[in-house]
This record gives sequence, C-alpha cells and structure tokens, in this order.
Amino acid sequence: MLRELFIKNYALISRMNVKFDPHLTILSGETGAGKSIIIGALGLILGQKGKTSMIKIGKQSCTVEGRFCKEKEHPVWDLLKEKGIEVEDEDIVIRRTIMASGGSRSFINGFQVSIKDLQKITSLLIDIHGQHEHQLLLDVKTHLQLLDRYGQLEDDYKNYRESYDRYISLRKELEQLKIDEHEKQRRIDMLVFAVEEINEANLQEGEEAALEQEYKVLKNYEQIVSALSEAYRFIFAEDDSAVEKLDKALTSLNRIKDFLGDNKGWLDNLESSRILIDETAYSIRDFMESIEYEPGKIDEILYSLEKIKRLKKKYGETVEEILRYRDECEKELASLEKRDEEINKIKEEIEKEKKSMIKYAITLSARRRVAARTLEDSIQKELAFLSMDKTQFKVNFVYKESADGEVEIDGKRYKLTADGLDNVEFLIATNVGKPLMP
Repeated sequence: MLRELFIKNYALISRMNVKFDPHLTILSGETGAGKSIIIGALGLILGQKGKTSMIKIGKQSCTVEGRFCKEKEHPVWDLLKEKGIEVEDEDIVIRRTIMASGGSRSFINGFQVSIKDLQKITSLLIDIHGQHEHQLLLDVKTHLQLLDRYGQLEDDYKNYRESYDRYISLRKELEQLKIDEHEKQRRIDMLVFAVEEINEANLQEGEEAALEQEYKVLKNYEQIVSALSEAYRFIFAEDDSAVEKLDKALTSLNRIKDFLGDNKGWLDNLESSRILIDETAYSIRDFMESIEYEPGKIDEILYSLEKIKRLKKKYGETVEEILRYRDECEKELASLEKRDEEINKIKEEIEKEKKSMIKYAITLSARRRVAARTLEDSIQKELAFLSMDKTQFKVNFVYKESADGEVEIDGKRYKLTADGLDNVEFLIATNVGKPLMP
C-alpha cells in the first residue's frame, strides 16, 4: 500500500506531500487541477522514463519519494533481500531524482538501485490501471507470483528457493574447483619446477647483501689488508706505537697523581681509553686474519650473485620475496593435491541438496495446481456474476523440458528454475468457440 507521496519541483508542483488513507483515497478536481501530474510523479518512482521537461522551470532537479508498506509475508521482502537492500521496519521508501543535466538516480531505503531493479521491485508494490497504462496482469512474469500469493504459498516457495540457491552455489563452487586435468597438470609441473629451482639455490635471507659485501672486500683485498696492517702497527705493534706513547703518558701522570686533586679524572679517562684502544687493535688484527684470499673465490661469489639475479627476474625482486613465492607454490601444490577430495565432498553435498530441492519443487508444484483450480473456480463465479458465464479462464502450466533436467516425470526430464518447476500463464476466452489466449 502507498502511504505517502512527496513531490518537489515536478512540473507545476514546487512542493507537495500527499498522505493516503489505508482504505480508499480519491483525487478529484476539474481539468488542469493536477491529478494527472500526481499520477505522473508516481510513475517516476515506478521506473517509468524520466524527462528533463518534467523539472519545474528554473530548477536544477526534481524529486519524488514514496513510502510503501506491505505485510511481512509479501514476496517483495525476499526480493529486497536478494538485491542486498536492508529493511529496518515495515516501510519501503523509494526516491527518484531527475537532474537537469539529463541523469537520474533511484534509491530504495537509501540504497542506490538500477532502473531495471526499481521496476522489478515496484511491480510487486503497486499496479496502475488505466486506458493506456501498464497493467500487472498483462505481464506473464507476474502470474506465478500472483498465484502463490492467492494460494498463500509464500512459505513453500521460500523453502524451495533457499534450497535452490544453496544448490546453485554448490554447483558454482564445484565448477571453480574442477579445472581441466591438462591445465591442472600443467600448473602442477610449473609449480614443482619453481620450488625445485629455488630450493636448489639454497637461498638464505640476507644472503645477497652478505655476498656483495664479501665481493667488495675480496676485490679490494690488497688495499684493505695493507691499510689494516698499517693501522695495527701504528696503534699497537711498533716501538713508537700509540699504545706505547699512551702508557708513557699514564706513567708520567701516575707519578704526580697525589697532587692532581680534582683532576684525577684525567687518569681514569686515559686508562679507559687504553683498554678501548687495546680492544680496537685486537679487533683489527682478528678481522685482518679472517680475510683469506682464495683463488676462484671471487668467481664463486659472482656465480652466486648471478644465480640470485636470475631468480629475481622470475620470482621476486628480493631474496625474501623469492622465498615467499616458493612457500606460496608449496601451499598451492598441497591444495591441488587435496582438490580431488574437496570435489568429491562437494559432489556429495550437491546430491544431498538436489534431493531436498526436488522434494520442495514437487510439493510446491502440487500445491500450485490445487491453488490454480481454486482460482479458476473463483474467477468463473465472478465472471458469471458479471453475466459472462460463457467466458473461460484457465491457469496454464508449462514445464521446461531439458535433457539435463533435475526432475523426471513420465520418462521426461524437466529443468528447475529460481521459480521452481512451473511456468504459469493466465489464459482467457471471452467468446464462445474462441480458443484460450493470453
């Protein structure tokens, strides 16, 4: 039911808010009073074509907003949920804005929707009957929904649809897992090659930087050893070394330490420096002795660096990235090996869900046929009351035959859709001898 209609800058209307009675609201007035304008504004939020000429002169846009309410069992709620539109209460607020630039935007409960979705949702909310207006009964797509509402089959349809959605979801998941065997084997071969190539290189984190540093040292071996040796001699090894001179300075100051008073800190500083210089000299000596020049060592380092460079072009920009890529390959290999297990498990789930879906579909179809007979009888009585007792009305059922259909009836297989097993169309023959027609 339409509860309220808000119109702004549409045609001649600057601003209007119309509230509708729960039972019946009649808009009356002389020609030109604006009745058709209100109906036109309503058409905007039903997804009818919007034109810039509808915007009030001097304005940049026009807006129409409608507030609808429907009972909780109404199929529109399932459709809103399917489209990801949240509903906090029983109100459905639809707003559409037409811009002078030519664009338009449509919203349902604050969620932007396409015109196609707007039309599909509003077709369940309101029906405009008029000489030249769209009539819901003429749209065969709505016949099945109308039959379900008449027969109060919303719960039966909901049970079927939930099972159908789970079935379709499992089928899609299976298709994603079922890679062509040749493609799967090709992928496995590629992953195995990458893992083996990286493992063969025996890379370690920080290895590249260490190799580059070692290469620099060996390349400048003579210069480095000469400088270290010279520094060690100046500090420690020669008769006139820095350590020897420091020792002489300490000896001289120790002779007068009783006279230094507050300046005895000099001695402490020099003694600390003496220890530090000793440690530095020993470190220089140890480093100098650790540098061993081996013929061919530089070639080995260059070979290792070239190997890392080659792997970086294929698997990552750093050694760390190469190692991470190897780990990812190993995980994917494990996943591919387990894929057969996953496929078999999903196949079992599909078969189980398929049985439930077929059961729901057959139950829903049977109840639809019962509802159809009741609807036919009711309409025939109404037609007789209107002195149209010769008119025939029929709810026609059609099944979609398919070689891979899920349901088998009398040796033939039929395909299930989101609506179930049935395709329904209302047929009528208003004249005697005429065939039933849509």
